[in-house]
Amino acid sequence: MLGGWLGTYGLLHMTMAVWIIAKEEHSGRHIMRNLKKLGVLDAVPDSLTERQYLTIEVKMKEFSEAIHIPMSHLDFVLWYKETGQILK
Repeated sequence: MLGGWLGTYGLLHMTMAVWIIAKEEHSGRHIMRNLKKLGVLDAVPDSLTERQYLTIEVKMKEFSEAIHIPMSHLDFVLWYKETGQILK
């Protein structure tokens, strides 16, 4: 199902959907706080524009490649570090 959706709408639309979710629910704040602690970000923005989100996403991707951990796994580790929870 997801593959069909990606084929129809493309990666940019998926990125926009994730940005909207992060902006509305602040679900990416754990990532930004931890990326700041790790020195990847200089600061955690109070509000998040689409451009800021995409810049942070690129920095996270570069960091994940540098440490050889896929972004999805890095997100999981940062979530666990922040909350102590494992979500299935």
